[in-house]
Amino acid sequence: MAPAWADFTGFHVELEDGRKVLNYNEGFNSNMLIDEVRVLGERFKTDILLAGMQLKFEEYVADGAAAFNPKTVILFHPHIEFFKRIGIESSSPETFAENVKRRLPASNVVTIAPGWTE
Repeated sequence: MAPAWADFTGFHVELEDGRKVLNYNEGFNSNMLIDEVRVLGERFKTDILLAGMQLKFEEYVADGAAAFNPKTVILFHPHIEFFKRIGIESSSPETFAENVKRRLPASNVVTIAPGWTE
């Protein structure tokens, strides 16, 4: 979860092989301040970005991903089963991926489903 009262959520790690992974969690949404995200993008050079995709935040996810300019973007839906249960719709994973790919044409954009293990 990404509690609204938390100063920061997510994490940034450097793997033994030198790749830098950033999990931005669910933060690319209408409440984000893109200028702050760009500052983080400059501070945390990112090779692999993990980003939540939910609701109708396609453009926010694309803008946020572009701020980090990663080589790979892995998109996941953090609440897909819960949303189905309570009747909340999200845009399709393909729509999110297309929007990110439009902003980051050189990046590998992958969508994953809950339980993904590869």
